[in-house]
Amino acid sequence: MKNRYFGLDLSISCPGFAVLEVKKNRKPTLLFYGHLKTNPKLPHGDRLAHIKSYVEAIRYDYGPFVKVIREKAFHNARVHATAGGYKVAGIVDYALRGVEIEELANSTVKKEVTGNGRASKDDVEVAVRGWFPEEEFKTDDESDAVAVVLACLLREGLIEEVK
Repeated sequence: MKNRYFGLDLSISCPGFAVLEVKKNRKPTLLFYGHLKTNPKLPHGDRLAHIKSYVEAIRYDYGPFVKVIREKAFHNARVHATAGGYKVAGIVDYALRGVEIEELANSTVKKEVTGNGRASKDDVEVAVRGWFPEEEFKTDDESDAVAVVLACLLREGLIEEVK
């Protein structure tokens, strides 16, 4: 079995995705990353269906996955945005049924990848580029999805910190 991990940075407007593989040398290989910009003029149901289809295509192309990792949804004053995030998480859970899904707090991802639990999005991207300097991330959603997987792999001791 291939040791592949699927990372998610979920939102209704522009979710980010990343697939990494870890081999015996404990070095991660970035197999895929991308984002999906959904049309804000479409109803939520259509946007969710588009996200579900995209996730299913990634699962088909790169699975099976040892684990799926996403940032933990959080409560805040922006109730509408939080509710939308829960809808996206639900549809992704459905698309990935049968696969273990782990959630990491945003501060945990930042701490594992940058050493600072309050790091900025730019700091996270710089840290991710330390692992994959040749990659051209089009959005912070893409680099955040990679960071989510790296954080999980670092926490579990499956990879070594980049030097």
